[in-house]
Amino acid sequence: MMRSPLLTERFDDALVWASQLHRFQLRKSTPIPYLSHLLSVTAIVIEHGGDEDQAIAALLHDTIEDQGVWDNEIAERFGAEVAALVRACSEDEEWSMAPWRVRKGEYLDHLASAHMPARALLVSAADKLHNARSTLGDLRRHGEKAWTRFSGGRDGQLWFYETVAAVLCERLPGDLTDELHDTVADLATFPRGQIGLLEGIATTRAIRRFRPDPIPERDLARILFAASRAPSGSNRQPFRFLVLRDGPRAREAKTLLGDAFRSGWGAKRSADGYESGSGADQRSPKARMAASIQRFVDRFEEIPVVVLPCLVRYRSPFPTEGGSVYPSCQNLLLAARALGYGGVMTVWHELVADQLRALLGIPEDVLIAATIPLGRPIGGHGPVRRRPLGELVFEDGWGTAAGWAVDPPGTRFTGTGPRHPRE
Repeated sequence: MMRSPLLTERFDDALVWASQLHRFQLRKSTPIPYLSHLLSVTAIVIEHGGDEDQAIAALLHDTIEDQGVWDNEIAERFGAEVAALVRACSEDEEWSMAPWRVRKGEYLDHLASAHMPARALLVSAADKLHNARSTLGDLRRHGEKAWTRFSGGRDGQLWFYETVAAVLCERLPGDLTDELHDTVADLATFPRGQIGLLEGIATTRAIRRFRPDPIPERDLARILFAASRAPSGSNRQPFRFLVLRDGPRAREAKTLLGDAFRSGWGAKRSADGYESGSGADQRSPKARMAASIQRFVDRFEEIPVVVLPCLVRYRSPFPTEGGSVYPSCQNLLLAARALGYGGVMTVWHELVADQLRALLGIPEDVLIAATIPLGRPIGGHGPVRRRPLGELVFEDGWGTAAGWAVDPPGTRFTGTGPRHPRE
C-alpha cells in the first residue's frame, strides 16, 4: 500500500495563505521578506519530528500577532488543533499596550505554565531558535550595533533569550533546545566567545557585580571541565570543586560566607585606609574600588554560584602546596570569561572555614583553598591594568632589566601595589 505523504494539500494551502498574509512584511530592520522566517521555522519543526498540524502552525505562528487574523478563521481553514497551537505561540492582546519588559514577562510566564500545550512547545522552540540564529548572524556581519534593533537592547534581549531557552530546555529537552541553549550562549558571549587565549588572559577582570541570572548547568560543566584540565604535581589532580547554588546547605553556606566577607572587608577597609587620602574623593579609583567591594560583600548571598576550590592533601601542609590547586582556579576564571561570565578569587572564607567544613561535610585533610563567586557580570571584561613589564621582568640577576620585556603598544598601566616584595 502506498504511504500517505506527511504533508498534504492542507499544508500547501497554509503555505499560500501565509505568503499572501505576509507578502509586504519584512524582517525587522532588514530587506528580507518575512516569509523566510516562517519557512525556516517550519523546516526546523519538520526536521525535529513535527506533524502536519505543527508544520502548519509554524507557517502561521505570527498571523494573529502580526496580521490580525482571528482564531476562528484559522480553525475554519485548518482545524481547531492548528488554531490552538497558533494561539499558544502568540502574545495575548491584553499585553499589547504594556511596556516591553512586562509584555515579555507575561509571555515567559505563559510559556512556563500548564496552559502552554506541550505540542506548541516545538513550534515556539523552532521560532526562538531561528530568531537567535538570525541575531547571531547579524552580530557577525554588523557587530554590536545589531542589538539596537531590539526594544530591550542587548541586556533586555539576552534576558529574554536566556529565560526562554531555560524554560524550553526544561519543558522540551532534546537536540532542538540544546541547540537553542548553545546559540543563546554564543549570543551572550559575542564577541567575547571568539577571543583568543592571549586576549582572554589580558582581559579577564575581577568581576564583583553580578546579574541574578542562574548559570545553566551545561555552562557550569564546561567551566569546571576547563578547571579540571589544569596541571598539578605528578598529575595527582588533588583539586576538587564544591559548587554552591540554591540548595538548603548552599544557602546556609552563602550566609556564612556573606558574614565573613563583610567582616573581612570591614577590617581591610579600616586597615588600608580606604576612606582617607584619595579615598575621601568619591571620584578617585580608590573610592570607586571601595564602593565596588562594599556592594559585592553586601549582596554576597545573591550571587548565583559560589565555587569552593579545595585541595585534598596527600602529605603534611607545605608552603608550595597551592601550586596544585591555584592553576585550576585561573583556568576556571578564563573559561567563565570565555562563556560570558565572570568571577573573582577570594580567601575571606578563612574566617568561617571550620563552620563551612562542618556544614558541608568537608574532611579535615581537605584545604578550602579559595572562594570564587561566579555569574553574568553587570558591566563587562576588558583590558586589565598592571605595572609595566620592565618593572616585573629581570634577566641574569635580580633587578637587571630585560631590554626585550616591552609591553604591547597601547597598554595602560596601574600604579597600585608595592614595587618591591619587602615594601
